[in-house]
Amino acid sequence: FSPIHPSLLASGGDDGRVIVWSIPDEGPKHAADISSAAFHSSIGRHSVRQLLWHPFLRGGLVSTESDTSVRFFDLEAEKQASCFSLPNPPNCACFSGDGNALVMTGKDGKVRIFDLRSGSMVDESNRNDEKWDLNRQICFRNMSGNDFDETSIITTGSNLSSRRIVSTWDIRKMGQSSIETLSLDSGIGTLFPSVCPSTNLLVLSSKGDCTIRFFNLIDGNLRECNSYKAEGEGLRGGAMIPTSLHTRETGKVEILRYLRMTPKVIEEIRFYLPRSDNLKGYFADDVYKPFLRPKVS
Repeated sequence: FSPIHPSLLASGGDDGRVIVWSIPDEGPKHAADISSAAFHSSIGRHSVRQLLWHPFLRGGLVSTESDTSVRFFDLEAEKQASCFSLPNPPNCACFSGDGNALVMTGKDGKVRIFDLRSGSMVDESNRNDEKWDLNRQICFRNMSGNDFDETSIITTGSNLSSRRIVSTWDIRKMGQSSIETLSLDSGIGTLFPSVCPSTNLLVLSSKGDCTIRFFNLIDGNLRECNSYKAEGEGLRGGAMIPTSLHTRETGKVEILRYLRMTPKVIEEIRFYLPRSDNLKGYFADDVYKPFLRPKVS
């Protein structure tokens, strides 16, 4: 779903088609066909691997394909605005904090940064210095406060010993080693990172796992917090609920709200910071730090 127009839903698949649907406020009343789509584009014989809505630009949509192509669609003008190719097929992509660049990982285990307008590669990481096998998922977010800023990248993957790892990078020094790399465990599932911009909390979850890990981000360094261990079946999917005054009980110092999906239910998990009762009557400005949404230049 679009972060700017919540009624717009983008879909893509193995048939090589990118389709944007407009969902009525009261919900769909019948099965939709392609003739009722708000936007449609066929990218050829290659399948669509990932679709990304631009975080700030109205109607901006990016698709990555099973070959090496990346396309940027301008839905306001109803056209494909640009297309460029990567050195390797991408595993995952996301926007930079200011929305002007794409950060991607490929099958060679490198993290690459591309200028969205020109499609040229701005920088890439040095993979061989730490003998990593492959980065699976990457997370780039606009962090808050003085502890962590939008020049940082978070990646998850595995090393040559098949241990799952999480790393932080300085986008200005991609040719150097990562700021910090932690070896977590020997699990087989991909670690999916999520970040809360107001509290600088990193959440790591993985399909099939019952444990959700939490880390505090301080100057690009990771400080592990208490983990959440669920009973019963493992996780099938998860998502962090965006931060707002409507989704956090600030009077109880709630720092995170997470949706955990299992084969049977979707469970809402709330996390609170321990505080004495006499302090809960005050707004915890040391916990809820201000964060900005930058404008696209």
